[in-house]
Amino acid sequence: MSDLTYVVDACSLFNMKRHLKAAHQWDFFNETLTEMVNRGGLLVTPQVETECGYGEHPDVPGAWVLAKASSYPGVRNPSEHTVRQVLARWPKLVNSDKEREDADPYVVARALELQKARVQVCVVTDDVLNRLPITVSIATACDDYGIDWTSLAGFLGPDHLDIPRSWLTDKGRRASPS
Repeated sequence: MSDLTYVVDACSLFNMKRHLKAAHQWDFFNETLTEMVNRGGLLVTPQVETECGYGEHPDVPGAWVLAKASSYPGVRNPSEHTVRQVLARWPKLVNSDKEREDADPYVVARALELQKARVQVCVVTDDVLNRLPITVSIATACDDYGIDWTSLAGFLGPDHLDIPRSWLTDKGRRASPS
């Protein structure tokens, strides 16, 4: 693993269920991701944590986030000032039709703060398609700020974590490089 700090979006946490075989999900979350959180290599913002906890009966990603995400040794919450800056530039990061607050601007804002502090940062997101005129993707905002980002498949693949191919579902194998 590298010295990157990954800031993960809720959609990627949820999509891990589709990329990892059920038999390996808990070990991956409870061992691999927990170790990354503890050493400061994986950051889940409080807003992503809230988004993951919306369900009445959280599954593996939701349960793990609620139990482990707050163990991150650094600051998880971006400043309101940075969030306002991101939203001023990218108001469509938030879907105004939703009843609940989107975590997306908080993910971008925290990654931007880390980047400004000269921390190597990479956002993990599957939110890569703009759905204009309603929303703009996290990937688009990251590109604009020069923040590195990767899809979940890229995060699980050889350029980042290099998860054993035997752990991946067919969807995960198709999505990640051979």
